[in-house]
Amino acid sequence: MKLVSKVTEIYCIADDFCKEYNSELNKTSLSLSNASANSPKHCKRKGRMSDAEMITILILFHSNTFRNFKHFYLFYVCRELKKEFPDLLSYTRFVERMPRVAIPLLLFLKLGLMGECTGITFIDSTRIPVCENKRQSRNRVFKGYAQKGKSTMGWYYGFKLHLLCNERGELLNFALTRANVDDRNPKVFNDLTKDLFGKLYADKGYISQSLFASLFDRGVHIVTGIRDTVLKKCVSSKVLIFVVNLKIKERTMKLTTEQRSELISEMASSEAGFNELVRVLLDSFSKQERALFLAEHTGEQANGFRPRRWRGHGWSFQLRIPRTRSNAFQPIILGILSSQERERTQLFYELYSRGLSCEDIAEIGRRIYGHLYSKQQVSYLAGACYEEIQEWLSRQLSPHYLAVYIDATFCSTRRDGSVSKEAYYTMLGLLPDGSREVLTVVNHPTEGAIAWEMELQALKERGVKQIDLIISDALSGIENAVCSAFPTALHQLCVVHFKRKVLNTVSSKDKAEVGEELKALFPMEHTDMTPLVAYENLRIFAQRWGKKYPSLARLGNERNAAYFTYLRFSESVRRMIYSTNWVERLNRSYKRTLLMRGAMPSPASVVYLLGSVAKEKTEGTYARRLPYFGEWKIR
Repeated sequence: MKLVSKVTEIYCIADDFCKEYNSELNKTSLSLSNASANSPKHCKRKGRMSDAEMITILILFHSNTFRNFKHFYLFYVCRELKKEFPDLLSYTRFVERMPRVAIPLLLFLKLGLMGECTGITFIDSTRIPVCENKRQSRNRVFKGYAQKGKSTMGWYYGFKLHLLCNERGELLNFALTRANVDDRNPKVFNDLTKDLFGKLYADKGYISQSLFASLFDRGVHIVTGIRDTVLKKCVSSKVLIFVVNLKIKERTMKLTTEQRSELISEMASSEAGFNELVRVLLDSFSKQERALFLAEHTGEQANGFRPRRWRGHGWSFQLRIPRTRSNAFQPIILGILSSQERERTQLFYELYSRGLSCEDIAEIGRRIYGHLYSKQQVSYLAGACYEEIQEWLSRQLSPHYLAVYIDATFCSTRRDGSVSKEAYYTMLGLLPDGSREVLTVVNHPTEGAIAWEMELQALKERGVKQIDLIISDALSGIENAVCSAFPTALHQLCVVHFKRKVLNTVSSKDKAEVGEELKALFPMEHTDMTPLVAYENLRIFAQRWGKKYPSLARLGNERNAAYFTYLRFSESVRRMIYSTNWVERLNRSYKRTLLMRGAMPSPASVVYLLGSVAKEKTEGTYARRLPYFGEWKIR
């Protein structure tokens, strides 16, 4: 009911917009009172589906987890939302009509579905090529509109899409321009950022002094990287000496307003001078803050200064933090520095967990903070969240899981001076509300049923009381391990592994025929076949093909009946539980993280990296509730 109400809400808003849009369009449209015989004929019959319904379906697709619109339309809309959309078109006809609602959809997004600025905004542009480069001279569809431009991916012919979003991922504004329009174009940029405040994060393509000044006047601070070709300019020694000895000079001479303005202008004209000016101001503020503290607290005394390094966005300078005798005074700048350190630690951790090496992270740190960190420093900062990951991996779990997917991946690990492939066990649990979470990431030298039984038993100690279904590969003895740990749980062996094993056994000339028979052996939809009947069909298959391929004769083993457990569940969930594909995808994410590294120094470091990926998946992608498990039934 919650999903239906959400669909209805989106449709009502879209329908109100379409009615107003059509009314305004009809006011300005031309009409032919006396149409000539040669004028084109227009069909006056309304389409079976309204524009509001099509817009609603398109919005649902982009807010769902489907990556392919065809699968979304055929397997979700046509099945689950048939009552909400009784006049559904065929997929082909729907795709044909989609361009007709493109302009209303864009206007609807622009006028009614934009997010709000939160003070943290990101801006970037992406290319929209209309054809291949070699065909641009022959392109006629966008002739006069599309232009040739260059992006980080090279030259292309088409358009450029400018996007603006907040830290929540909500779209704030967008603009479509020709490919040759600069990202810093004042007309486009001012229109995009007219309602912003706070900080605006951008890449190096947005570096512009005039752009920075115009945004600063509006209360917006744009944060960009530093181009490698830009050399740091140093202010004259006269100005530097004047700044360093500012306190002495202020005592010995009076500065006029013009002199102060000239001094600040000269310093702000270069990067080094601007950094020095910021340092002097921060030192002055901290010292004045201590003076106010001493005035409010009688008996307190000043106790000199202590140095503190501040690095950020290419800045690097030494601050003088004032102290008191009792150390009770803490200037505001210390809180800012602590926040910066936490931000840097979190950044290095995120980059490290996504597969970047320590050398790559050090180079990124040099460009952002103006300081080249060593590999040891990067490793230390990235590993600052190690205890947090370990605590998360040992957290208390939910008492009930609909399904638990188990699998192991292997990684080259250094142990006792030698390197070998070691197994890392992963369990992925499906909760009753349709969300998922990673339960366990643990290391064992090899993969075996005894180790799996031990890890399944460990789930009970963390609060798990009931598991309806456990999905695994056909590891020898795994069924005994599952039965020993959770006797009431059903067991499903991975069908994908089974099919792959069978097809690798037969010759190439028999693969097509065997593939068709395997497809019939494992039906997914529109069948009332029981697991017992399906197993009997498997035995017949094994007897027939076992005469030609003796290894296939063993497929009739009784343990293979576990391949058909998925038939005891409803059709809507069978494709999600008949294999270990979900946990295999997680293993691929592990591989991408470990790809840029050689042998890991220890099993603990591998568990830390895999746990970081698992935590991110659990809190991000896996937190979305899947609608297929609304009715979990077992026959």
